[in-house]
Amino acid sequence: NPLAFEIVEAKLNRERIAKKRALEAPRKPKSKRVKITGGDDTELSEEEPLEYRNESASSNGNDNGDSNRNDDSYDNRDSDNQEMEKEKQPSVPEVGVTGSVEPNYLSQIPGHLQQFIPNIFNPAADGNCGFHCVAKALGYNEDGWFRVREEMLKEASEYRAVYTKLQGSNDVMTKILERIKVETKEMDIQPDKWLSRLDHGQILANTYGRPVIFLSISSCGTYLPLR
Repeated sequence: NPLAFEIVEAKLNRERIAKKRALEAPRKPKSKRVKITGGDDTELSEEEPLEYRNESASSNGNDNGDSNRNDDSYDNRDSDNQEMEKEKQPSVPEVGVTGSVEPNYLSQIPGHLQQFIPNIFNPAADGNCGFHCVAKALGYNEDGWFRVREEMLKEASEYRAVYTKLQGSNDVMTKILERIKVETKEMDIQPDKWLSRLDHGQILANTYGRPVIFLSISSCGTYLPLR
């Protein structure tokens, strides 16, 4: 019967293929037990390296020594990895600070803006600090702070109606004008005469026709000229 012959032949072929695959499959390593000092049995594979077997059969003192050496190697490896991670991190651009400037001055500027600060001016602590900074930016002499006050006072007085609307009331505007006004250069400046960002920012921008920007960690402000 031809059909029966084909069925038998196909079965034999399958058996031959299965045997061939079984012979070609990787042999599973046999395991054996070896006795180690201490009375415990440890199951090891025949394919395990000799060094590992010797370590398994070594004394506890040697085990501790090897463990310490391994810990040291891991510590060194971790240290190397940390150094590599530092090298991968993008470098922070250097800030062009002139003169001997204390680090805490630069730290008062938001981090993402520090790279745009070419230098830092530390004015005299005489109550005119803010006005000293404006005079420095304008290129005025050492008494330029007084000139800045006079120019701001002139601007605010001439356009008082405009600033009154911005500040909310005539009484507030009167206090702002008094804050700017100083009779003489020798006058003792109290805190109520200091430069104020909210009171004087817009007056500064209009007086000199340029943007005025205040930067700090707590808050920032920008004032643009209205004319």
